[in-house]
Amino acid sequence: MLIKHFNSRFGKTHCIMLRYILLLKLALLTSIQLFATDIKFKSYQLEDGLSNSTIKCFYKTENGLMWIGTEQGIDLFNGQGFIPLHQFITDSTHTLQAPVTSITTISELQNNQLWAGTWGDGLFNVNIETGEYRHFWALPELSNSTISDNYINCLTTFENNLYIGSNYCLSVFNSKNQFIHYDFAEILRKGIPDIRAIVPKDEHLLSIFTNSGEIIEFNTHTSTYKRVGEIEGSTNNITKVIRDHQNKYWIGTEYNGLILLNEDYELLQLPKQLASELNQSHISDIICHPKYGTFISSDGGGLYIIDNNNYSVQRLTQTNSKNTLTSNQLESLFLDDDGILWVGYFKAGFSKANYEGDGIRHIYQSDNERQLLPNKNVNGFVKDSNGLLWVATENGISILNQDFKAANRSGIYAEAIKVLEGLPVTSLTANIHSNIIYAGTYNNGLFCINLKNNKIYNYNKYNSKLTSNFIRDVKAANDTLTYVATVDGGLYKFEDQQFTKIKVYHQNQYELLDFFHIEIIDTNHLWLSSAGKGVIKINTSTGSGEMYQSVGSHISYSTCVTVDSAIYIATNKGVYQLNKTLNDFELIKTMPTDINYYGIIEVDSALWLSTSSGLLKYNRISATVENINSINVQGKEFHPGAFYKLNNTQLLFGGTNGFNIINTKKYQSKPKDSFVFISEFKIYNKLVKPLQQYADNLFLPQQINYTKEITIPHHVDLFSIHANVINYKSHGNNGIVYTISDDAKSGKTYTSNGDISFLNIKPGNYKLSIYPINSTNNKPIVDAAKHIMIKKRLPWWQSYWVYIAFFILITITILFIHRMRVKELSKTKLALQKKVTERTATLLSQKERLQQQKLELQQSIEHNKQLESFKESMINMIVHDLKNPLNGIIGLSSLNESEYLEHINSASRQMLCLVENILDVRRYETHSLKLFYQNCDIRQLANEAIDEVRFLLKDSQIEILNLITPMQLSVDKDIMRRVYINLLTNAIKYSSVNGQISLRSILKEQPNEKSLLLSVSDEGRGIPQEYQESIFDLYQQVDTKKSGQANSNGLGLSFCKIAIDEHNGKIWVESDRGKGATFFFEIPYK
Repeated sequence: MLIKHFNSRFGKTHCIMLRYILLLKLALLTSIQLFATDIKFKSYQLEDGLSNSTIKCFYKTENGLMWIGTEQGIDLFNGQGFIPLHQFITDSTHTLQAPVTSITTISELQNNQLWAGTWGDGLFNVNIETGEYRHFWALPELSNSTISDNYINCLTTFENNLYIGSNYCLSVFNSKNQFIHYDFAEILRKGIPDIRAIVPKDEHLLSIFTNSGEIIEFNTHTSTYKRVGEIEGSTNNITKVIRDHQNKYWIGTEYNGLILLNEDYELLQLPKQLASELNQSHISDIICHPKYGTFISSDGGGLYIIDNNNYSVQRLTQTNSKNTLTSNQLESLFLDDDGILWVGYFKAGFSKANYEGDGIRHIYQSDNERQLLPNKNVNGFVKDSNGLLWVATENGISILNQDFKAANRSGIYAEAIKVLEGLPVTSLTANIHSNIIYAGTYNNGLFCINLKNNKIYNYNKYNSKLTSNFIRDVKAANDTLTYVATVDGGLYKFEDQQFTKIKVYHQNQYELLDFFHIEIIDTNHLWLSSAGKGVIKINTSTGSGEMYQSVGSHISYSTCVTVDSAIYIATNKGVYQLNKTLNDFELIKTMPTDINYYGIIEVDSALWLSTSSGLLKYNRISATVENINSINVQGKEFHPGAFYKLNNTQLLFGGTNGFNIINTKKYQSKPKDSFVFISEFKIYNKLVKPLQQYADNLFLPQQINYTKEITIPHHVDLFSIHANVINYKSHGNNGIVYTISDDAKSGKTYTSNGDISFLNIKPGNYKLSIYPINSTNNKPIVDAAKHIMIKKRLPWWQSYWVYIAFFILITITILFIHRMRVKELSKTKLALQKKVTERTATLLSQKERLQQQKLELQQSIEHNKQLESFKESMINMIVHDLKNPLNGIIGLSSLNESEYLEHINSASRQMLCLVENILDVRRYETHSLKLFYQNCDIRQLANEAIDEVRFLLKDSQIEILNLITPMQLSVDKDIMRRVYINLLTNAIKYSSVNGQISLRSILKEQPNEKSLLLSVSDEGRGIPQEYQESIFDLYQQVDTKKSGQANSNGLGLSFCKIAIDEHNGKIWVESDRGKGATFFFEIPYK
């Protein structure tokens, strides 16, 4: 590719080019180096709460909040979970969570003013503090009130203005809340701008890159611009452009890999190694950092990390390890000011890693480093005379160099690895000169690897005096004397290639056989950690030992002797220190006692401890405990015996997922990085958004995190808030501590995972103080407190004004009563007469009420008699209706002809229909009638009903015509079939001989709905006008049905009305006496 330039500074440009070419040639001579091999990623996916798994961009606002743009909106990441952006927006009907909203870029123009560009949905602006929301769509004509295009490629905040790059033009949103548009039509040569990057170059100067490779410089002070360059060739689909601290432009493309330009937009040739790595790569994002280098993400190739000085490159890809990239399809990158690297994937969520480092490295087994560790369970370490580190695992050993990479495995080293391959190696140690390595195993005894004579010896219970092959610890006292602790075999002295057992007895009663750790005092004295009897100080020459009562029943895992001769032991019930005055061990009470302590190493007046629940640091001077809370810690569970002091600054601790290297000089906890962010305020578990009314005349003035005071009505008994501890460097769930105090007294301290609920608090003024917990010492960080005033209102009847008004009312009442009493004394006689009159009137009134009650009782008795009579009538009618089909069945069943079986079946079905009518009417009365909708052909359904009533026709020559148009309808098929059966039975009953019954349908279409009108017509006697409504009533007298006809229970038509009503339809009858009747019913068509 060639660069066309439009300036006259050829001489200066030529010199710059020569300088860069020389630099690149030097880079070519430098081999590709691997660095940052210890990056450990923590990944988050849909199951963690993400709104979508494709991460398009990251943005960290000025207040330290991380916003994540996805294909379905924006999420706030609080370090552990996710808060969708719509919770911050007042108008919940307009949110960025719509499925069609794909976020392309996020920026912040002012504090808490979040801007988001989308692909197809224009530009959004959300004020996180107030909840105000604005949405800008493009109009057919350019306007200064909105954007130019709904497809936003990039956003850049520069000099208090927002610069928006879209397919159509450059738009500038200024301080006057106006958009100014530039399409550059007069200078561009390759069609529309399609702006892909807006890069600040200098004061008042922006470099603008189009998708076709044209470059524009835009002066923000004068609003002038010029075309300064063009990337010729097949360059298209530019994905990202950044400018590094050396003023070079890194350009990522979708199909042409990486392009590098100098500050004058001149092409720089890439080193061959870098070009071969990124040639034809789909580069999705680029970020540059002056300290860490350049990070390039690719869609399919993983992550590339480039040294800006020599262009050496490291490529990170996905493996089966959960500590590496989740996918090789990378979409976005972000490196924040805290040194945290954020990596977004295509349909795989995102990962974060502490790239800056915190002094802790994690060496673990991964697919591309199988030889590094043969097994992830690490049991011990030792350093030999050649400076190589031996690592014991559950599946053999590994030998690493000073960079913790696989060492040159040849000669005796290769033989040792082969001999121990597949064996659970439980411990490692070396002699004083570190040229003899001792490796204890689980079931194969002790191996001695002599680096001087290149020989390996194995000692076990079959070829030596060992009585157990389970070697738990080995310690060399000097070049000739070594002590060996076993499980089930006791303690041994190994000298001159011979084992001598040192018997250790418990109170001279029985021998102790299980030991975890040996700490050498001198050649004849040991601290011996036992399984169940604490620590024992023994004299190896005599076999005598000293036990300690305070730890006599503990499991002791290790002993530490400090430089000032203090003695500490790690047990399953805490850490103990020897009180030399009392000659017994005392518990260190500031350390937890509910975990197992395995290893102790002293460095600079501090104890570093491995436990069953992570790593701890104990300051011996201040007696304070610090949790080592880092994403790089290998896991919670460490192994007994897997601790080693490599040098004065580096410690090794092994566990269930590799091992950690701790640089004690570089490690530094940063608890002040945490701050509290309140994301939710709920009334009766209902979320309250900014500016939303939650009670009478009470509104949440702004997002709850920025609210200083909230008022609670007196009748609200339950409200809550949710506080998040934001600390992106922390690993694990960070809780909170909060206090609630009122004017009278200070409140108690509570701990929570973030939820704070208030139930039935008394009216008054309260101060809620929320503190993040320092993960290193589990204490609140006072400086990071968040305070909110809570005012619980008094009920109106308990206010001071009510008390004053009540007092005045009582005073007036007393005065009024006094005055009235004086008047009453003069009216006593009149009052007595009035009382007599009132008493008489009362007695008369009581008499009238008794007479009325008597009348009501008589009416009730009469009504009960009528109900009893109605009950008998109903039973008779039901028996009558059941008797007819039963007689038919009996009569037909006496015949042998098979053709009568159909009539028997139909009669039985009629009885079943009657019973089902009764049951459904009862269900309707008890509100338990349920419909089961299914699609069916309405004509076919009518035919089924006709078949079931056909036996009723007998010899009447009645003709049934089904004129219904075939169509599919969603109804309760069984209930609708019985509607037709009841209507047909009714029609047959009242049709004359040679009569005709017709079934019809009409589809009625209206603007907003469709309905189907169905009818059943007969040529019977007809129904008088006065009975046309009552025939559908439930439990009416039989003689009100069908123009007074008897022998009918009336449930059929009542059931029809219930069934049609349940289908959201209606039913009616039209009839004239002597001209037949037509039953219509209309139901929604769907």
